[in-house]
Amino acid sequence: MCSSDLLFFTYNVRWFFVAVPGHCDLCAPYNGSIILGSELRTMFPWMQILDNDTIALRLHPNCRCSAHRISEFGENHGQ
Repeated sequence: MCSSDLLFFTYNVRWFFVAVPGHCDLCAPYNGSIILGSELRTMFPWMQILDNDTIALRLHPNCRCSAHRISEFGENHGQ
């Protein structure tokens, strides 16, 4: 794992799942979920990193749902 992976795939990075309007039955259970960075590769093996704060999840063919970075450990926790 290279050091840049740590920005996305560690337990202390949290992501918010955003389903597109009219999402399918595969995406519906995840909509609004908080996902730990350490879970991303297992849950969404075909994901594509778009930028530092956005990941295209590619849960199924033609999937347009995404995850957006919401915090890292220590942020917004008064530390």
